[in-house]
Amino acid sequence: MAIGVYHAPREGFSAPTVGDDIITLVAGASEFANLIEVMVGGEGTTSTAMRSRVQRSSSGTTGGGAITPSGAKQGFAASGIDAFTTWSSQPTAGAVLIPMPFNLNGGGFYWHAGPEDEAKSFVNGNMSLEHGLGAGSMTALLSWREQF
Repeated sequence: MAIGVYHAPREGFSAPTVGDDIITLVAGASEFANLIEVMVGGEGTTSTAMRSRVQRSSSGTTGGGAITPSGAKQGFAASGIDAFTTWSSQPTAGAVLIPMPFNLNGGGFYWHAGPEDEAKSFVNGNMSLEHGLGAGSMTALLSWREQF
């Protein structure tokens, strides 16, 4: 079994509608991954409360705005996980795993998995970074360890 670390960054975008996904990772049949890092940050010039959240989600309809995951090391095989930024019908959100409050005026929130943090694993399903509060320009990153 091989293991690779992959990243799906999204920079300088306008926060989507509250309740819409910022980035959704979609694992296909028998794909297994552990979420290991999440970052969101504000890029505004005024103080505004913002909130994002990480949660498992059911499949949405017709994912779009694909991000091509990049390997942490040169030469990694392509990721088996798809990353989308838009949906014609949003995925249905599950329980919140990581609430992420931050300030639009240069604030940010960073989360990194602890040892054996299996609560953030997903197989044959979705892991969503969803927008929860506020409006303005922001940046986000999801990183995961994939077994293939």
